[in-house]
Amino acid sequence: MQWSRALGGGYSGPAVADGRLFVLDWVGDPVESNNAKYLHDGVPPENTNFVRKLLPGTERVVCLSEADGKILWTHQYDCPYTIVATYANGPRVTRAIDNGHVYTLGTEGQLFCLRVADGSVVFLWQPRWNESLLPQVFLSIEEQLNHSLQELIGATTGEIVLHQFLREQATDVP
Repeated sequence: MQWSRALGGGYSGPAVADGRLFVLDWVGDPVESNNAKYLHDGVPPENTNFVRKLLPGTERVVCLSEADGKILWTHQYDCPYTIVATYANGPRVTRAIDNGHVYTLGTEGQLFCLRVADGSVVFLWQPRWNESLLPQVFLSIEEQLNHSLQELIGATTGEIVLHQFLREQATDVP
């Protein structure tokens, strides 16, 4: 092993391009899970696989040197998790890299386009519709990111093509 680096939690793998390694992780704020706010009306489900809690934390896109593991830049944003508490361990989608841009999809739906060179934000797209649509729509986005990045994102605006794609997937999209 040439180097190692401690990072936050996550389920996705790294992406490597042009001597840079990109990781998306989540660093939870210190809070006792038992004290976290429940996101249920009434009594929470007995099965812990369905218990949703508000868990504060930060998602990060970390760009490292492939050669020595040195952190080249970090882009981070406040990202309290509202997902099932037992799975609140970090982002799930591996980054896509294309034409000097890295595209990330966070656990709560934030789709970032960042410049590979310095991590500056080209665009951020956040969902604004009914939560019940998110799983279906974002599985479709993940599939599109894996198969056809240019068709989904278009140039580097993230607006027209992405919204057109989402409108085709659901009727409730703004």
